[in-house]
Amino acid sequence: KIKVTFNIDSNGILEVTAEDQQSKQKSEIQITNEKGRLSQVDIERMLAEAEQYKGEDAIGRGDMIAKEELKTFASRTRKALKDIDASKIRERDRELLERKLTELGEWLEKGAFKAGKEEFEAKQKELEAAMAAIMMRINQGPDFWEQQIAVHEGEKTIAQGGFLLECGIDIRDLIEEPQ
Repeated sequence: KIKVTFNIDSNGILEVTAEDQQSKQKSEIQITNEKGRLSQVDIERMLAEAEQYKGEDAIGRGDMIAKEELKTFASRTRKALKDIDASKIRERDRELLERKLTELGEWLEKGAFKAGKEEFEAKQKELEAAMAAIMMRINQGPDFWEQQIAVHEGEKTIAQGGFLLECGIDIRDLIEEPQ
């Protein structure tokens, strides 16, 4: 007579024990379901690789965040440009900003795949600076040097052969006397 015992543990490992009742001879075998499972060595190797590439993943995530922030800022800038009243923005400022946005779009399509966080941030700062300068001119009103004044009788602008700038300043007042 042989007594057979089956035991399954929490990991799914089957232990089979067989014992001959007369001779008391005992034999054991362990059956594991390894098919489709990773061995402990494979798991440890994968964990080590994950730790090794953790820094690279953080860099890649930073690059992706910077790229998305740049795209978002460009989109907001494009919308703001459309919303600005044409009478408040100079045509050359509008063209400058549109050109910068077009160049940025082309760069994002063609060269941005190999760019890093610093390059995305530099492109955003460049666009921010252009937009800030334009917004400052819009909020500031007309440029002092572009204002035109009425010229008094007998006075001439530089274009007419005189000494007055279009803004009304006599250029002789701007020139310092040699000492």
